[in-house]
Amino acid sequence: MLFFLLAIVLIAILLQKHSLQIPMEQIHYSITPSKRSVEQGEEFQLKTVIENKSKYRIPFLLIEEQIPNAIELENSEDLHLTLFSKANIHRSTIFMKKRQRVIRTLHGRVYRRGVFHFRYANLSVGDFLGLREITKEVEQDRSIVVFPRRMEDARLSKVLSDVLGEISVNSFMYEDPILVRGYRDYTGCEPLRSISFPMSAKRNQLTVKEFDHTREELVDLILDVSYKGEFDDYLDQLESMFCIVRTICENFEQKGVSYRLITNAYYASMEIRGVNIIRSGGCGGSSFLKVLEVLGMASNAAMCKTDELLQTVFMNFSQEKEFIYISQRREKDTEELVNQLSRHYGTNVFQIYGEDYVDTYIKDIR
Repeated sequence: MLFFLLAIVLIAILLQKHSLQIPMEQIHYSITPSKRSVEQGEEFQLKTVIENKSKYRIPFLLIEEQIPNAIELENSEDLHLTLFSKANIHRSTIFMKKRQRVIRTLHGRVYRRGVFHFRYANLSVGDFLGLREITKEVEQDRSIVVFPRRMEDARLSKVLSDVLGEISVNSFMYEDPILVRGYRDYTGCEPLRSISFPMSAKRNQLTVKEFDHTREELVDLILDVSYKGEFDDYLDQLESMFCIVRTICENFEQKGVSYRLITNAYYASMEIRGVNIIRSGGCGGSSFLKVLEVLGMASNAAMCKTDELLQTVFMNFSQEKEFIYISQRREKDTEELVNQLSRHYGTNVFQIYGEDYVDTYIKDIR
């Protein structure tokens, strides 16, 4: 009996020693969303990969994953979730063989605009006797962008109808001096700069270049996220703005209207710290996806004041364009500035304010 007990103790000591030799640097973890960006309520997957690259078995591995609390996980009642203000901790335990790779999948949805990050996880390995734990913190930066919702509102439809009614596509077609599509005989009416002297010498008669046409953006959409007061309703007014802009841009894409989104909003992939311009040819595709992702990532931080934003807009002014100014709420100084610029340049600036559409935004909240 004594020999049997000694053998058990010896085996336990050996297993305990073995369990403490597991190199944590050889345990790898990652979590990756199946999509880079989604609509609100659209399902996506979170793929978790845990890999044991060591030559040791792991009898107990505790995984604590931080998942943004805006993400609603499928079958959450069956998961071990601890709720916190900004992130939920998803806890799970597994046994791993040596050189084993485990892939798990969670299904989720988000019903809120924004960019949601997956940055931290803790991996804990327990010893054989359950006396000690070795913990490793994993840092990464994966994210998913959620677009603002479309907004169905008769007042917004009326503004869009007025804007589209002002647009004359032909007035935005102009000759591009870079794109030469052919040559023809000189008639005496063409300007001298259109004469091609190399081609004239080759043909032994005056010949002019025929230029292809290109299209200028028809509309400048000005998104101003500068704080205009009334803090209690500020966030709802801000989110209403993003829904409005998304709806307008989508309408332009459907109508084939080229436009520029000009904004002072901060977002992670912005090209310059200040006013950023995102162009779309009104053909859908990658340019519209970029607009949606900017609207999803944009925060409430303004990178410059309203006057600097408007100065950038009117720096390359064209009377052929339409302008739409979108802001949080009406403010006397801002309205006067917009109207002053409108009179100075002799153009109409459509003004839309988030405060007028908060009721529609709140009604659509899930």
